[in-house]
Amino acid sequence: MQPAVTVTGELGIIDLRAGEFVYDGGDKLSQLNWHSRYALLTTFGAEAELDKDWTLTGRLRLGSEGDGHMVDYDWIGPFATDGSMSSWSDRSISPDTRLSHYVDVSLEASRRFASFGDTTLSGLGGLRYTDVKWDAYGGGYIYSGSGFRDSVGHFPEGQRGISYRQKIPVPYVGVESETKAGPVTLKARAGLGMSLGINDIDDHWARQLRFEDKMAPAPVAMLGLTADYALTERVSLSLSGDFETVARRRGSTDITDMKTGEQFFDSDTAGASFHSLSLSAGLKARF
Repeated sequence: MQPAVTVTGELGIIDLRAGEFVYDGGDKLSQLNWHSRYALLTTFGAEAELDKDWTLTGRLRLGSEGDGHMVDYDWIGPFATDGSMSSWSDRSISPDTRLSHYVDVSLEASRRFASFGDTTLSGLGGLRYTDVKWDAYGGGYIYSGSGFRDSVGHFPEGQRGISYRQKIPVPYVGVESETKAGPVTLKARAGLGMSLGINDIDDHWARQLRFEDKMAPAPVAMLGLTADYALTERVSLSLSGDFETVARRRGSTDITDMKTGEQFFDSDTAGASFHSLSLSAGLKARF
């Protein structure tokens, strides 16, 4: 059997969120919320039907631009009495937060195992790798100096304050259903995986400090919906939605003083999480 190949090109938007945390034992010392809304998402995909049951699929997604925002909370004694979101001692906000890059690549194999009329069910497994980075510029702050939240000011406009990058490899398994009704094909999928640890890099440019964190493996959940409308036997319109969440886990931190080269290590002091939600539309061509 000659493999049938389908290629996909889509444009859309994606919402990206990452959480960055610092702990001292059971106490939360810091939380940074990184967020990009309405980032431009470009998707390229290829699917090869190896036989009537087996399919091999590859996908590349690239994100850029968008409306970025970062909030940095700190809980520093004696002004912060607990780690609740309302009791922070220091807070800085960077409305000028730019998505440096978002790259999401996956490779998976699926096998059809059941058919019910126009509906089929398949099992799937694969590997997904995500690399996302933000840069925060300028912004304002409220700090607790001599008293609780007594110092208010702004960072120089356009000055890069913090950069944050996450790298997330995820092996996963899942199921997919496909239903055909005339020219319309509907697909729904659900997947579960385990990240091989979020590896992240935080650069504090003013202090010239780099924090490199390695998280413990974390559960990952993925959902996807696709609707295709056949224009011809070989060309279809496509509409896709995807959701992914990587649970928060703690890990170790390597700290490097970029001025002196000195390095320090702390165990179980870091934390990270990641979430994405996207919607895109485009064309599929079958060869």
